[in-house]
Amino acid sequence: MIEGLFRKSGSRVRQNELVEHLALGNLEIDLTKSSYSVHDVCCVLKRFISELPQPLLTNTLRDLFFESLQIKSSIHQIDVIRILILLLPETNQTFIKDLFRMFDEIVKYSSKNLMTSGNLSTIFSPMFFFTSDTSAEKLKDSLYNITQCLKLMIDNSDKIFLAPDCILKGARTFMDKWNASNKLMSTTSLIP
Repeated sequence: MIEGLFRKSGSRVRQNELVEHLALGNLEIDLTKSSYSVHDVCCVLKRFISELPQPLLTNTLRDLFFESLQIKSSIHQIDVIRILILLLPETNQTFIKDLFRMFDEIVKYSSKNLMTSGNLSTIFSPMFFFTSDTSAEKLKDSLYNITQCLKLMIDNSDKIFLAPDCILKGARTFMDKWNASNKLMSTTSLIP
């Protein structure tokens, strides 16, 4: 496992070349046989996320993610985050889910790569909550909240993409009542 993931910069020339390949639709790049280093790829990923026109967790939902930190019960915090993720555009949900899978793998090897969930949240939280044109003052004022919120999400990545129990229970109750009168389908065919 390589140290300095997302911290070391790599080669700007190789990164620009990689961005050009990707921009041309060349998504079949074999990174094991290419001249791109892990650091080049990590920097391109960070660059892509930071250049999005809207942050991954969206301007609309950002403050609600921050508010989840005020909830005393960690179970309820996760439920709120689950609901907020369900409110994100589908492309954001899918991309974030893939990122969190990668973060989970990185954190598993944190003793070797020195990338804990805290380190990842420090690096990525500005990109998840703000765009690159956000003022330094606004970013500084929000730094604690964005870092804590993203760390909470990374630490609970195995849970945050599941529907909250309260929604599943409500759906099961509804389907049981509906099925009792219509006898057309079972709740297990629709709800995991």
